[in-house]
This record gives sequence, structure tokens and C-alpha cells, in this order.
Amino acid sequence: MYSVLVEMTVAPTDHDAYVAALTAHAARCLANEPGTLQFDLIQDDSDPNLFCLYERYADQAAVAAHVQGESMSVHREVTRGLTATTRIIRGEVLNAG
Repeated sequence: MYSVLVEMTVAPTDHDAYVAALTAHAARCLANEPGTLQFDLIQDDSDPNLFCLYERYADQAAVAAHVQGESMSVHREVTRGLTATTRIIRGEVLNAG
């Protein structure tokens, strides 16, 4: 099992567009990418413009398929310029359960 965590901040003026884009992206990934097992968008309780994506994949090949897939291409285009900062953590899940 392989996971990706993405922490992002957006400008307050881009908040609604960003949430709509990420919600649609998550739905497309879960519907069309067999190796995508989980795709959650989390909004910080204290900062509504701070988000975390928790993505879980069957393996690294599924991550590669996701990154090269159609949904990711659409996502990049739709969200271009919306994120102020992005931090990505990738790795094997050590305690899958």
C-alpha cells in the first residue's frame, strides 16, 4: 500500500473554486482509477484555506497511473494558479490495517 499526503494553502478568494475542483477530481479518480483506493480532502478546522489530501493507492504503479491519468491532467488545468503553497509527502504505508 502506498500513500500520498498533499498539504496546500489557497487564497480566500480561490477557496470555493478549489474545493469544487478537488471534490470533482477525487470523484473522478475513485471512479476511473482502479488502483486509487482512497482520496480524501480535509479542510483545517482553524484555517479554512489550509487543506490536506490523503490519497491511498494499491502500489506505486497505481500512483504513476494516477499522475499520468486524464483526471490529473484536467485537475492541473482547472487548479492552475489556485494554490499558494504545496507540500507533498509520498511513501509506503508501514501499518496498513
